[in-house]
Amino acid sequence: MRDDTNGYDRLLTRAEAAFNLHRYHLAADLCEQALVEEPNRYEAMRMLGACCLNTDRLSEALYWSGRLIEAFPAEAYPHYLRGSVLTRRHAWEEALQAVQNALARDAAEPDYFALASALCEPLSRFEEAGHYARAGLLLNPEHAGCLKAYMLSLMGQERPFREVAERLVQLRPTDAEAHALLGQAEW
Repeated sequence: MRDDTNGYDRLLTRAEAAFNLHRYHLAADLCEQALVEEPNRYEAMRMLGACCLNTDRLSEALYWSGRLIEAFPAEAYPHYLRGSVLTRRHAWEEALQAVQNALARDAAEPDYFALASALCEPLSRFEEAGHYARAGLLLNPEHAGCLKAYMLSLMGQERPFREVAERLVQLRPTDAEAHALLGQAEW
């Protein structure tokens, strides 16, 4: 007789390992198998949504964000996932609203602040972008996404822009965008 009491757990553990190795298709397959075992488990649905986002299966990622929001309305990540998908679709206002919903549920995640800040730029809400970036930097002063967003909010202010650009290059020496921003500061 076979013991399947921890089939879900085994599948999810394997999915996490595949995800961490950036093997998103394999991780998605394992999450789908895990959801057959236990259909409404947050961890598997969350990872499956992230896998879909990372493999540009945006319609599926949007579907999973919706399922997660419906099943787990108090959780922040499903709103962040939705915002990330809408960002890739260039639906800036809707994406920002989704990320603001994530922040309303969890204001301790710098990634949420970085995305909110980045979304304010195409909406020409530069002061708000700076606010989000600074809030994220208070949580993690070395968060690259928040640093980039903060730099963009400092455009036109030569000295602070250069200082943040230099700090970003120190933190991410192989990041071409960081070097380009430093080049702008030096120009």
